[in-house]
Amino acid sequence: MKLDGKPASATTVRRKRSVFYNALQYAVELEELEFNPIDELRVRSQRKKIAEAVDRRVVVNQRQELELLIAVTYVGQRGRKAKRSERLVAFFACLYFAALRPAEALALREQDCDLPEKGWGRLTLAKSRP
Repeated sequence: MKLDGKPASATTVRRKRSVFYNALQYAVELEELEFNPIDELRVRSQRKKIAEAVDRRVVVNQRQELELLIAVTYVGQRGRKAKRSERLVAFFACLYFAALRPAEALALREQDCDLPEKGWGRLTLAKSRP
């Protein structure tokens, strides 16, 4: 806890616990303590539990993704429409079908893609953009 009563950040707690543990370990080395009492404590993780089920209200389903891919084909200006819409279709298809993060999809290059005529392909993630 901080002095104002609010919980401290995880990194602060970890750092202070480490310093305290080492001080007690030093007391054991000096034979002031028989053993380090922290070794007997069980520390509970403060991480939040991961949801077991997917919330369908916030996840795109197959029909919605198809509608999105069709909609982005209409994006762009005349003359540049085809190139821009193709890039958007590829971007959103990578997000949905390959489960890429947006930064990974932006950094994907043609030479990173192994796309056979039939079956599944392979994407090699060389880098990620901020």
